[in-house]
Amino acid sequence: MKDIFFLRTAKTGSSSLAHWCQSHQTHITNNMVPLDKGQNAGLKETLAEKKYYTFTIVRNPFTRAISCWKQAMRIQWIGKDMSFKDYLHIPFHKILDPHYMTHTIPLADYLGDYIQQLDKIVKLETIQEDMDAICDTLNLDKTAIRHDRPGKYDQQEEYQAYNNSDIVDKVREVFAVDFETFNYSKDPDTIISS
Repeated sequence: MKDIFFLRTAKTGSSSLAHWCQSHQTHITNNMVPLDKGQNAGLKETLAEKKYYTFTIVRNPFTRAISCWKQAMRIQWIGKDMSFKDYLHIPFHKILDPHYMTHTIPLADYLGDYIQQLDKIVKLETIQEDMDAICDTLNLDKTAIRHDRPGKYDQQEEYQAYNNSDIVDKVREVFAVDFETFNYSKDPDTIISS
């Protein structure tokens, strides 16, 4: 069996994949530091020296942006009264704390050149089907993906946030690389109707 390497990303449901990874003896990167730094140091060499099946998980930028904002308030990185609109004006790439930075920047920027090394990009919106496809490819038993640590989402709040064209435009701007790289629709109605 080929060894598996999961390039873990932040605010994408990656905690839900932790059990799958444990049961399939998967190597996992730390999503609280940049790739090739800290506990992830030497990743480039590791992936080059042995052939791994590598995958990651991504999420629709509209829902990820709200999730990042809510976590930033929950862990008190920003004030609990900061609006979503104000949050989106923070220059995420200039954040010095690695944990905060990895939990806010676009996923394509976090993954960088590793995107070309991936065998599979799993989407949170189709997590079970995508993980089943990995199992088919690697001849593994399929298992149900547990939904660990679900966010507390209010669909009405989400609708109100994306009913503001300034916010929609700012999310499209800040996360433009994710919309393009991972082929997500820039129409917020796609998340509101799901």
